[in-house]
Amino acid sequence: MPEVQSKTITYLLSMLSIEEAKKAASKRTPETAEFKLSSDEPWDTVKAQFLVKIDAKLSPGNLNFDDYRVMYFIARLLPKPGMQLSTPENYASLIKRVISASNQNPIVNITIE
Repeated sequence: MPEVQSKTITYLLSMLSIEEAKKAASKRTPETAEFKLSSDEPWDTVKAQFLVKIDAKLSPGNLNFDDYRVMYFIARLLPKPGMQLSTPENYASLIKRVISASNQNPIVNITIE
């Protein structure tokens, strides 16, 4: 069985605060962030990076991953609105898509509300 090559994934985050989410879609101004991680990173590491970026950009009073709706999409692989990203199983599905893609530098778009 051939060894699976890990890839560096670029995560592009688009985050909406509660106030922004209440606005009409055309009037929303999301906060953005970016980070890169290897595809062999565990789910807890990825989730921790999301929380670091949420804290830096939105400064919520309470920082709990379960309080956010996290969705992902990958251009030409998984169209918008994408899939939910909230469990290790969701993350495993994302990694499977990334590994099977021909792109060596995949970009995963993350929407956090």
